[in-house]
Amino acid sequence: MNLLSKEYFSLQEICSIWSVSKEDLLYYGENGILEISVRPAAIAAGLETGGCGRKLEDIRNEGKRQHFSPQPLLPTDIYRIMKAGHEGVLVYHTKYRFDEQISDIIETRGIWLSFEDLVVTRNEKRCFEINNGMHLDGRQIEAFRHSGDFREVYFDNRRYQFGAMQARIISLLYEASRTEMPWVHGKTLLNQAGSESLRVAALFRGNLGWQELVFSDRRGYYRLKLPLRHIVPVSQQMQLPFAI
Repeated sequence: MNLLSKEYFSLQEICSIWSVSKEDLLYYGENGILEISVRPAAIAAGLETGGCGRKLEDIRNEGKRQHFSPQPLLPTDIYRIMKAGHEGVLVYHTKYRFDEQISDIIETRGIWLSFEDLVVTRNEKRCFEINNGMHLDGRQIEAFRHSGDFREVYFDNRRYQFGAMQARIISLLYEASRTEMPWVHGKTLLNQAGSESLRVAALFRGNLGWQELVFSDRRGYYRLKLPLRHIVPVSQQMQLPFAI
């Protein structure tokens, strides 16, 4: 049976897959080792009950048009939610502001979240497994490595190759991933790279692999999919498994 790949997993599923306890996940989440998110349905439900005085039907209609994705939460809120269990708590912030209007609603009225609303995205699950050297399906996942000019990248037993301008974009996203602000607007990336392209996607046209390494929020911002902790330090780059 060919089922669609899941974009996120409940914490119950993660506990089963990794053979860890809820307390283990709490430790990983509150210490920033694992990025735990809120599921899209909980965000939509929060909008319906937090309309800031606007008509409920208007919020519902906006929710239908809005393409939600799991949103990472702050470690302090992860602790509060997991300790409250099934009872739930009010949360007023997500880790990143993903939409000004929706973020304003959440920050003004809050959204009610419980343990069942927490998920781990497929990309974060993969990153955690890489960082901890976990063996899946009889193989060990390799870490993210790159050549000095970023024209070659090696990740999860796959080799990615980029043109000079594309490599500059990957390099800029790598530098951003080392900061507290990993998201970079596409226009900023193109300007800093010296590209005349109008869109990042246009610059990477024909290179199918780039979307496996770069995440778009569909509102103009991009980030490297891997958190800093999963990137090999520069001092170890000479150990790349392919010729530079």
